[in-house]
Amino acid sequence: MNALVKATLTPRQREVIELMDSGWQLGLSSKFITLHSTTPRAWLQKGGCGRGGETKDVNMKTFYALCDKGLLEQLDQDMLATPKLYKLSRKAKPNG
Repeated sequence: MNALVKATLTPRQREVIELMDSGWQLGLSSKFITLHSTTPRAWLQKGGCGRGGETKDVNMKTFYALCDKGLLEQLDQDMLATPKLYKLSRKAKPNG
């Protein structure tokens, strides 16, 4: 990641990128259901989603900001697959 892009990241966005760089995977589930609502949920999981490693929740604003900056890219998956899995893109938008 270039220095200009890194300088525009919030501490939480930087933490997500650093964890993904060290082997954590980001997942997004639009089917996360609580007793009161159905909302998307983003999280990081050490060693890959669904592999039983430690997890950390990712705020949806953080997730969307990283997508808007062009830093996240969805993995090729069946269109019905859930959760959606993401990798680092490395192709940040110039004005991101």
